[in-house]
Amino acid sequence: MDAIKAALRAGNKPEALEMYRDYFKTELGDAQTAIEQIEYNLKFETVAVQPDVEKPTSAEPAAPAASRSNVALMASEPAPKGKIPAWVWGCVAAFILLCCVCVLLPALFYALLQNFSFS
Repeated sequence: MDAIKAALRAGNKPEALEMYRDYFKTELGDAQTAIEQIEYNLKFETVAVQPDVEKPTSAEPAAPAASRSNVALMASEPAPKGKIPAWVWGCVAAFILLCCVCVLLPALFYALLQNFSFS
């Protein structure tokens, strides 16, 4: 298929047609339709462009950063026995804060408004 595309890019449609017919063993009409479709699709293909300027050496740090596999290994290590991980304390604090905001605070406002008259 690459040879057919190369022939079409070079403007040699008859050669591309012959290559297509030889490879896929199709009739002339089917091959012409397929070649026209391939030619149409070539208009929208992007070609990898090589940059004119080399990448500066400052873009490549001397020491490589931790790879994803190392980070995943560090994150999956179990906590030492008897020690609760820090994320558990964060979840507990978030739950207590949620309870205060959603339960205790409205209950306090309700109790205050029951004892207060607007007259």
